[in-house]
Amino acid sequence: MRLKLTLLILILASFSYLKPATVSITATDAGNQAVMDAFATYINANSPLTKLGDQKDFAKGMGEAAAFSHNAAATFSYQNYTLFALMAGYNVGVVTKDIDSGLDMKDAKKKLIDEGDAYAGASANFAFNLGVNITLIKALLGFDPDNALYANIKYGKLKASSDIAGAKIDNYFFGIGLSYQLIPSFDFVVGSWRGIAINSGFYMAKQRSEVTLDYASLTYSGLSFDPQLTLKADSTVYTVPLEATTAFSLFFLNISAGAGVDFVFGDCAADIIADSDVKNASNDTVGTVSLEGAKVSGVSPTLMSPKIMLGAGIQLAVLKIDVPVSYYFKQKAITVGFSAGVVF
Repeated sequence: MRLKLTLLILILASFSYLKPATVSITATDAGNQAVMDAFATYINANSPLTKLGDQKDFAKGMGEAAAFSHNAAATFSYQNYTLFALMAGYNVGVVTKDIDSGLDMKDAKKKLIDEGDAYAGASANFAFNLGVNITLIKALLGFDPDNALYANIKYGKLKASSDIAGAKIDNYFFGIGLSYQLIPSFDFVVGSWRGIAINSGFYMAKQRSEVTLDYASLTYSGLSFDPQLTLKADSTVYTVPLEATTAFSLFFLNISAGAGVDFVFGDCAADIIADSDVKNASNDTVGTVSLEGAKVSGVSPTLMSPKIMLGAGIQLAVLKIDVPVSYYFKQKAITVGFSAGVVF
């Protein structure tokens, strides 16, 4: 009997958790509330709006895209510097697990409207990265100075007023990293092989993003509603990357490659705001619309995300320019950046 009761509670809890979002309308004139309630009932019975309410995948995808923004202003292509490296870079990334691959959220919006959720996300950032060769400090502490050790500090922030990859993005991240030269570099006549480095660090990212969803117009008893919703995602995520990278230089060209895994944890959430109201035949607002049961929180990102990294660029004396690209297998996520800086 106790087992049956427990199963019944779990089943009821599951149905409660999966309850779809519902539309409610508040009349501007209390005397019209009955009509607004009838219109809300009609919307809930006939509109795909009610497919919303459980955007866990969208919250997760946005959080993971924010976590992967730590790839901005990377110095993988120009390891083995003598003193320090200062890079500035722009980076954009998308998670395309449930949609067609590409640097845009158009397919994600369509799936959100048709199905209510989509494992997808977008992020962008502009960052500065300062790296310092701390091999001397390592030697002073009694460690072998033959294999170089580098430390870096990275800060990034971007608040976009217009869409980037189909979403409005407000991203901030900060972190520190270490890079150990496992195999030293080797110079040859027209270039060099930069050896193999092991990289890790700790990065925190906070991102707020918005995606606009437009639905088909609905009419009822002389009233109209043109649904436009804003789907908001709010993420605070922490990333610990573990990577192995290498690079080759040939004359002024530079090519880098690497592989690794990002360990990501944190909290991802999503909510929906109705941006349009109910109008009468004179286009006057007669009702305000709200969407209930459309908020999710406490969503965890994927803990382990394997990736590969590639980069190509040019070097003119101390000036370095690079285009780094990272691809994450589990999420079908890609980040693409442009970096420029000086290396001494």
